[in-house]
Amino acid sequence: MSGPVIPMADVEDAGIGRVLVQTRSAEEAEIRGTRLLSPHRLRVGRGGLHARIRGVSLGPVALYHLSYAAGVTVTAPPMQGYIDTLMPVRGAVRVDHAGDRFDAVAGRTAAVISPHAPMVLQWSPGLRLAMMRIEAEALSSFARMLTGHDDLEFRLDPMVADSNGVAGLHGVAHLIRSTTAQLAGASVWPGAIRTRVREQAMLTLLMNQPDFRVQLTGGVRQPVARTAVREAVELVESRPESCFTPASLAASVGVSVRTLQMGFREEIGTTPGAFILSVRLRRVREELVAAQPGDGATVADIAHRWGFLNLGRFAAQYHRAHGECPSDTLRRR
Repeated sequence: MSGPVIPMADVEDAGIGRVLVQTRSAEEAEIRGTRLLSPHRLRVGRGGLHARIRGVSLGPVALYHLSYAAGVTVTAPPMQGYIDTLMPVRGAVRVDHAGDRFDAVAGRTAAVISPHAPMVLQWSPGLRLAMMRIEAEALSSFARMLTGHDDLEFRLDPMVADSNGVAGLHGVAHLIRSTTAQLAGASVWPGAIRTRVREQAMLTLLMNQPDFRVQLTGGVRQPVARTAVREAVELVESRPESCFTPASLAASVGVSVRTLQMGFREEIGTTPGAFILSVRLRRVREELVAAQPGDGATVADIAHRWGFLNLGRFAAQYHRAHGECPSDTLRRR
């Protein structure tokens, strides 16, 4: 659920750890950011770039503060081995990940980036971001220890929108910042403190995941009305040109976004966003196949008609879904 804005401390110059990256060069920011964090592409939009990353590592858990002082787009393949929790402390970032697209906004929402899906992040020019990175194997091991299940598996929801959950994540970030400041003179953290802080970080992330909470308590998810999922599917199939979002689709069938997400995963094994995209891509393919020589049909016209405005991104999505470029489909008509 959403709640009131949580006041955020100004951590732009909070002195977390040490400066790891500082540059005004987009090329250098991309290269050094890749070496430090993971492979990604950086495209600069509005504003003058001033990339700055500070951080501290506790072994399998690390906290970074990032800012670019410009509007940028970060595109990255799956980050094998890591889970990143993105917590804006000022501004917002548009997150496109694992079939979901939403805005992570300071004090209101956070994003959890899973290790097996690519992501696209669109940063607002004034964004200041705290990013907590946890090694996936360490998190899995900790989760198995908490539940006592050696074969534990659970899904990570990309969006954290519950006000208490968002506050908890920022609380862990504050704990790491304050402990770093208080132990600034120590060459290394005492082992017991390091262990407990990183366990608190992992526990907080896990408790924000509904799938994990169910397995921890041995409970059963509240049943999601199958009629809501069925109505949503029928609505998208009948009106794919409406370019539904998960939020507008949930409102149309009278349930919350989270309820609809859980229902889709339980009933048809995907997310509302991924389903909406698949239907629109299928309709584009049907129109490309049906196009007649000489009728003037173009990939751009058909894509735009079905709500795809970024042709480069559309072509990549189409290729992933259908194994060929949209222009190849059109040429075979």
